Amino acid sequence: MQILRQPTWRNGNYIIQTGSSNIFNFNEEVQAAYAIVNSETSSGSLSHWSYSAGLRAEQVTNTGETQDQNTNFKNDYLKLFPNASLSYAFSKDQSFRLSYSKRIHRPGSGQLNPFVDITDALNPHSGNANLKPEIIHALEMGYTTNGDKHSFSTNLFYRSALNTIRPYYQLLPNGVSLQLPVNIGSAITFGSENIYDARKMANFNSSEIISPICSHPRDSDQPSISSISASSKKYCIARRGWDSL
Repeated sequence: MQILRQPTWRNGNYIIQTGSSNIFNFNEEVQAAYAIVNSETSSGSLSHWSYSAGLRAEQVTNTGETQDQNTNFKNDYLKLFPNASLSYAFSKDQSFRLSYSKRIHRPGSGQLNPFVDITDALNPHSGNANLKPEIIHALEMGYTTNGDKHSFSTNLFYRSALNTIRPYYQLLPNGVSLQLPVNIGSAITFGSENIYDARKMANFNSSEIISPICSHPRDSDQPSISSISASSKKYCIARRGWDSL
């Protein structure tokens, strides 16, 4: 339950302003079951190939209702989430890994609450009772090598999301923009993450990410695809304490 009360002082008493107050009753139940299998092949003391595969089933039921009952909703869905990984060890210091997983991002009660919060009259915001959960398909490939004085790992990733949740600004008649979350369509994110660690020296971490976002509007009279491209690089050097020789 979320409660937002906006009182005003009148005749020595606090009076609740019903137009700017809200009680939102929200309940969610998640029931899940999962299974996983894994195995490996070894040569001597080294396990060269290893793999795992799993499946998680989720049954989700949630309901929401505002105090004035102008808005109420119920969602009831069953979804399956497979995952799998395959790795190969070239030696005890070098390995390669490939993985796939399906994930879910469920909107919380704050994102579903349709009440408009006008605590800041110039920046009102609300939730969206029609939000759907975001489904993400993630594919990753990585390589790691470890030495006596250094280690290096690189990871390539590709993620495809359906029902992507993003903030949306709606212009109101009074000229103020209302912010609320919406499902914009689909989004694709891909890039690489690289970490280099030099022992007895500084740590050097780098991250390179390219994130094009493709959205598919639901209304046929809108453009079929709009895209936003972004790229970023991050570098970090953090010194660690040196051990005595």
